[in-house]
Amino acid sequence: ADWLAQASETDIADALYHYGEERAARRIARVIVARRAQAPLTRTVELAELVASQLPRQGRTHPATRTFQALR
Repeated sequence: ADWLAQASETDIADALYHYGEERAARRIARVIVARRAQAPLTRTVELAELVASQLPRQGRTHPATRTFQALR
C-alpha cells in the first residue's frame, strides 16, 4: 500500500506488466495515479473496482486478478 501510494506511474506500469503480465498496465497505472491524487486508496476493494472499471471482464476471472498478482 505504501509503495502504491508513492510509486511513479512508470514504476507502477512496469510492475504490473512484468510481474502480472498485464497488457493494460499503462492504462491501469494512469488511473491509479489520477485516483490517488484525489484521495488515497485505502482499501483493496477500491483498487479492485478502479481496475475493473478499466478492463472488460473475461470469463470467470475478475479483471483485477493480474494487478493483484503483480502487487503481492
